[in-house]
Amino acid sequence: YDVQTKEVQKLTDNNKLYEAKYANANNKSGYTFRFNLDGDDLVYDTETFNNSIKGGYTLQNAMLYIENNDVTNAVKEQTNVAVKNGNAYVCKNVKLEEGAGIKEFYISENVKATNLSYGRDFKQKVVAVCLPFELSADYIESKNIEVFQFNKVDANGVMWFTEKGSIAANKPCLIRFSGEQGDGAIFNKLSEQLLEKTPAELVENIGEYKFCGTYASAYPADLIGNTQGVLYGVQNGGLVKTDANSTSRLHQFRSYVWQPNAVSANAAPSYKIGLMDEDGNELSTAIETVTGEIVSGFKAKGGDSAVEITTDKACQVKVYTLSGALVKSTHVEAGSTSLPVKAGIYVVNGTKVIVK
Repeated sequence: YDVQTKEVQKLTDNNKLYEAKYANANNKSGYTFRFNLDGDDLVYDTETFNNSIKGGYTLQNAMLYIENNDVTNAVKEQTNVAVKNGNAYVCKNVKLEEGAGIKEFYISENVKATNLSYGRDFKQKVVAVCLPFELSADYIESKNIEVFQFNKVDANGVMWFTEKGSIAANKPCLIRFSGEQGDGAIFNKLSEQLLEKTPAELVENIGEYKFCGTYASAYPADLIGNTQGVLYGVQNGGLVKTDANSTSRLHQFRSYVWQPNAVSANAAPSYKIGLMDEDGNELSTAIETVTGEIVSGFKAKGGDSAVEITTDKACQVKVYTLSGALVKSTHVEAGSTSLPVKAGIYVVNGTKVIVK
């Protein structure tokens, strides 16, 4: 069958009929169509296809599913094109994108990604993510990171998160890096990842709070759906209130805490982050995860009756005791600075140091 002439012809390599389906965030029910191959190009009834796709056809954060495995290798290697192999769809090259103007991510089927690229550059020590693939125990160990899921809010203004050995696909979570800052694009150029189809909601309910993920670049009002709720996003290691009418966006593959019933004027302006192991033991005081500014090239270490600071650029430095008492808050210039303090254990912009 020739899809252009709509005539039945003698079977050749050019008019063999293949079947495919397409879905994106605007077309979640999917659209099924048939095509021929002209070399490595798909040939199909473009007018009917385009008229059936809301918002237009794109493979940006979306997937084309081909039901036949005998298409050419060039077709199989196209970005975000998955080909049926047995009972599974396999995509040799998956690209996840984020940012304003980038399409919302949505896939209607599980897809095995041979190569996956997601180049978000992580620059903070604690970051919030929601990803369509599992963070396995092996991956977590190989990258020297810790992962946490939302647990509770206490009366002292701390939101507590519990460490997990792994995080399932499509689950919001926090990642803590081992160093003072993030670890760049740790999800770029991954191999052999299973992307799980997008669920109806990326939400976990914790009491009156919701821990949510987003696969869209959206304003708070779009995410929470009304102007009464309050969204708390991770910023410099803490959770900071963002009202629904804020003009700040959250981009794709992020997570946030939402208090649906809070009135903006009465909601807490921010929360500290507390981290626990799976048995409920504190891994760090809340103060360790939120104090001070995240700065490129910042290092703090304990010396003799002083905290020794080195930094690539000027920044604000805050020194706390382990109990959370502020000992010193000062501005330092780029280079090396010595801050005199008594002997003891301190937390300096999120780094624990021992002063003799």
